[in-house]
Amino acid sequence: MVHAVSSGHDPAAGLLTATYKGVTDFARQVSKEEIDVGKGIQAGNTLLGIFAGLSSTQLGKWQKFMYNYATGEEDPQDMEEWYRAFRTGTTKPRKGH
Repeated sequence: MVHAVSSGHDPAAGLLTATYKGVTDFARQVSKEEIDVGKGIQAGNTLLGIFAGLSSTQLGKWQKFMYNYATGEEDPQDMEEWYRAFRTGTTKPRKGH
């Protein structure tokens, strides 16, 4: 996990991969000079889910989108973009899709 945080790569260790990735995603957000608040909200919710069972990554995605929508960063134009926003946290298509 230390290597993943210091190198910027996602960690991989069997069943613990999702846990490690949640921790490193949060660490990447707080270590940046300019924090992306939406991504920070999503990463924080993931950590709350991992360590306290109080939240989830999906809830974080919804909150990330709602924050970005409220600040004007996201502006869904049709039902497909609304669906994608609530599924992935953004209206932008994933790379390669």
